[in-house]
Amino acid sequence: MYDICVIGGGVVGCAVAREATRYRLRVLLLEREDDVAEGISKANSGVIHAGFNVRPGSLKAKLTVEGLHRFPAITDELAVPYRLTGKLVLARSDAERVQLERLLASGRANGVPGLSIVDGEAVSRIQPGVQAKWALRSERTAVISPYEFTIALAENAAANGAEVRLGAEVVAVSRIDGGYALTTADGAVHHAAVVVNSAGVDADTVASL
Repeated sequence: MYDICVIGGGVVGCAVAREATRYRLRVLLLEREDDVAEGISKANSGVIHAGFNVRPGSLKAKLTVEGLHRFPAITDELAVPYRLTGKLVLARSDAERVQLERLLASGRANGVPGLSIVDGEAVSRIQPGVQAKWALRSERTAVISPYEFTIALAENAAANGAEVRLGAEVVAVSRIDGGYALTTADGAVHHAAVVVNSAGVDADTVASL
């Protein structure tokens, strides 16, 4: 009987599995593909968003800004490349600057650091070859490799004692005394007290099981 079974080896599932291994728990990660990060996580843009284009007061805004602050340390722990590129949101006219002002206000309401509106001369200096009349500059926006990050999370979870099983698509779930029985396509049955559904675009299919 595992304490936690995580379904889905994307960035969220691997992060959950890694976090769970900080405690004295038996952790199982099941991924249907032959490697982790084979679904949505592989197609992710890799941008660590600052949080200025998220509705103020929302949970997404809170977590985006928290993640912005935490990513440098997490990527350092996992030895995953992290590049602080910054970001420019361009406005070609004074009329479009109104949208930048709204983003700036939203970002400040969310507590996003390093935001400012700069003129066209500054834009060309920051990013040669780019022309605009104004830009919202986000100094803390960064980029990472989403699949390298996901793989590192899975490897660290495994090093900490989690069992990672690839090619293990969950096809049936049933309640048992004290938890759940999960059957995979190869006929294996795994028992867990808690199941975490991190199956990405197929999360609804897993939930329906």
